[in-house]
Amino acid sequence: MSDSKTYIFNGTGYSEMNRLVRAMMLSPGKGLSELKSGRLAEFFGNRDPRLQYLCSTAAQSFRSEGEPENYLAFARLMYRLAPGLRSVFLGGREYTGLRELGEALLNEAVNVSIDRYAAGESLRTAKPSPFINEAAFLLQYGILEMYAGEVVSDSQAFGILEGIRTCRDREESSGSLLEQAYMLGYAFSSVRMLALRGAMFKDPRDLRNRLPEHAGTGYPGNVRDFSGCSGERATGRGRR
Repeated sequence: MSDSKTYIFNGTGYSEMNRLVRAMMLSPGKGLSELKSGRLAEFFGNRDPRLQYLCSTAAQSFRSEGEPENYLAFARLMYRLAPGLRSVFLGGREYTGLRELGEALLNEAVNVSIDRYAAGESLRTAKPSPFINEAAFLLQYGILEMYAGEVVSDSQAFGILEGIRTCRDREESSGSLLEQAYMLGYAFSSVRMLALRGAMFKDPRDLRNRLPEHAGTGYPGNVRDFSGCSGERATGRGRR
């Protein structure tokens, strides 16, 4: 897009594709509305037939109003409109990749764990934060897997995400979303801190040493399953 081809989104004009896509990914609800309304396809109609086709096809694939699967089609389109974009978006923030996102999720999980323990809630019954809820949404509906497989072409990250999602699918308690956030954090970052009983631990070994009675519970087991994934092994940066 040139200066004479400015797209107005959320009150701001964008004449460069990457900036427009970033803005829409930072406000996905509003971006999705732009796509569903046909404004994006109409904008590209007299400018780039290929982009018009991509927008129209994505909009036509949408299910009924409010269907979460629509966000997968929206996210896939955004990365196709800006094929050089490698960032991942969550909670109105942009992250350079799955490693940085994993660290943010782990920090959030630790803080939520400490806060919820102070309120008398257990790990499995604790209400997750909006940030953790949104991460669960991206995982459940395949958006993170799409990012790993199609955007950064990282088959190892794709497999890890698929495994964590499958694990989550077997859980019925919403409290397990907090455990899922820990798993994502351990899988894609080198940080190993965690919190239990209102205390912070530097890593799972520290937890087992200080609270040996929890060594055989499902929670440390889940931690142990994913603690072998280091930032170097699963960064989400993809193959060059």
